[in-house]
Amino acid sequence: ATSVVCSWIGFTLLSVQMLIWWIMQLTCILTISCLASWMSEYAAKHHLEEKPINKTWIYRLLLKVIIPLMAISSILISIYWAADVFNLSDQMMRIFTTRFIDVSNFSVSISSIATVLALWFVFAYISYITIEFMRLHLMNIDSRTAASHNVMGKNIVQVVVWGTWLLISLAILHVSNTWLVVVSGGLSTGVGFASKDILENIYYGISLMAGRINIGDWIECDGTRGKVSSISYTSTMIEATDGSVIAFQNSQLFTKNYKNLTRNHGYELSVVNFGVGYGTNVERMKKVVTDAIEKLHIPYIDKEKQPSVLFKEFGDNSINFKFVCWVDVTKQVVTESMIMECIYNTLNENDIEMPFPKRDVYIKEMAK
Repeated sequence: ATSVVCSWIGFTLLSVQMLIWWIMQLTCILTISCLASWMSEYAAKHHLEEKPINKTWIYRLLLKVIIPLMAISSILISIYWAADVFNLSDQMMRIFTTRFIDVSNFSVSISSIATVLALWFVFAYISYITIEFMRLHLMNIDSRTAASHNVMGKNIVQVVVWGTWLLISLAILHVSNTWLVVVSGGLSTGVGFASKDILENIYYGISLMAGRINIGDWIECDGTRGKVSSISYTSTMIEATDGSVIAFQNSQLFTKNYKNLTRNHGYELSVVNFGVGYGTNVERMKKVVTDAIEKLHIPYIDKEKQPSVLFKEFGDNSINFKFVCWVDVTKQVVTESMIMECIYNTLNENDIEMPFPKRDVYIKEMAK
């Protein structure tokens, strides 16, 4: 349609040029589409999408880099070939390289735009392939630390790769560094104060992801106990035992005392208090309670550390003891419930008194 309009208004050569360009451009489009379709069928036949990156990186290179570069270059090549039919190739090259925007701190040409777009696909592939190889490597290490390392590594790779692309693009577009220095200098103070908390959280987030806390750890902070579900540069998400999801700012975990319950071995010292009446045979009571709990074979108690009954104090109405054992932190509530139920039933079955507070009330004078 554009070619017809150009011929009507007298630009016959331009009209023919456009027709020739479109025939060549269509040839390139069909060629690229055929290649992309063939690759899709080949990938589906050999299940390449399901295979690890170390076996499909060439396929990914063709799909994510070569085909997009062919699409970008096909436009310039088709225009160049169409111009070459009328020996206008030199003129077309000057058009490609002419800076249609040319100011003191910025210049743009068709070739520079095409180069920046082409580099975007190249660096996107570099970022993708690096992250995938890193994820493949992390699959062979401790799963508790893999997620944190994956998040930190992914962000570092993206910052490095896209930062490099940005610097190269600025150089291609002849962007002067002077205005960057001026703007950054003017905004540095204001941005610094405004971003103080954000930068602080980012710093602490890097420290956390470096290994202080791992995804899957059970921690306790401000009386909230739960499992770490994710760690970002600003906050840490906790799945609390009551089913809620709580976000702690990374700085909070450093400024407040928090406990990592699974950092060492995943067990926590659990104490169950109970009392028996004065006059009870202490040795017999301790033996029957310990034997009864051992017969339960509770799987959440650490077998390497022997549970024991310890004398606590002489109370007002009873002799108080505490049963101590190391319990899996994820099953502490259930385990303590089983232990208390066992102690109660065992004392009843062995006729061991479990006293409760009593008060004697004396009436000095009856009402008349």
